[in-house]
Amino acid sequence: MKVQYISLIIVSLVLFSCRFSSNDGKKDTGKDTGKDTFYSDLGGMGRARIPLIKPYELLKVSSNEWRLELLNPELLSLSIHNVKGINVQDGIILVYSEGGTEFLNKQHQKAWFIITPTLGLERGFSEEEKFNDEVEKSKTRMKIPFYNPDSLYKRFEENRKINW
Repeated sequence: MKVQYISLIIVSLVLFSCRFSSNDGKKDTGKDTGKDTFYSDLGGMGRARIPLIKPYELLKVSSNEWRLELLNPELLSLSIHNVKGINVQDGIILVYSEGGTEFLNKQHQKAWFIITPTLGLERGFSEEEKFNDEVEKSKTRMKIPFYNPDSLYKRFEENRKINW
């Protein structure tokens, strides 16, 4: 009898401590509003962020370095270091890095990247000409300007959105 009583109390406590949600299978964003804040969140814990195309984002990892975390192992690198220029056009993320970043097991002083999230593609280029040739093959067919991450973050901080 005592064991049944204790079991009933434990089950009751577990049930009452659980947080039930009626979000009908929608993804929990961690906010009570139920709204996805990926494109408006400035970052936390002293780390600024710039949303690109979900789930890609730039993170300010030090006073003078922006970094973009990669999702696919094709470039044999976890992230693009020293991002100095960024743009998003037609669903494609374009990145310019200067000051040292590694991909395909080689360190590069300057590098350019094309990331196509919908296709899961992350490509790196050690030569600007090859990067530009690949960009011209895309839908944009024009030279893409790169935006400085610090300036872009200031605009994002003021408006809480970025219009690519």
